[in-house]
Amino acid sequence: MDEYNFWTGLAEFTTDDLPSHSIGIIARVVTFAKDYDAFYKKVEQINSQMGGVLNNIEESFRVPDFLKQQLIKDHEIHEMFEQAKKSPNNVVYGKFHNYRHDDCE
Repeated sequence: MDEYNFWTGLAEFTTDDLPSHSIGIIARVVTFAKDYDAFYKKVEQINSQMGGVLNNIEESFRVPDFLKQQLIKDHEIHEMFEQAKKSPNNVVYGKFHNYRHDDCE
């Protein structure tokens, strides 16, 4: 399995069970995909299976490219990458961050 085909990005999604003060969730995701379109569709499908709706994926990169440009080392992405290599059919989620409407302004 080619490590170059693992993708990461910041997924923005919503679910029916958000805290009352939140309008969405952002989480880093990592998964195996042949290209960006396949990456987006896979994250969208997994989110749907979990009862969520994917709104967008920002800052999408192939994981090796992302790791090369990191100015501050983030251990979470390394752990997520290792986990994704063991389960390439799954989407690995990082920490979930809720955001409020006023966070978007």
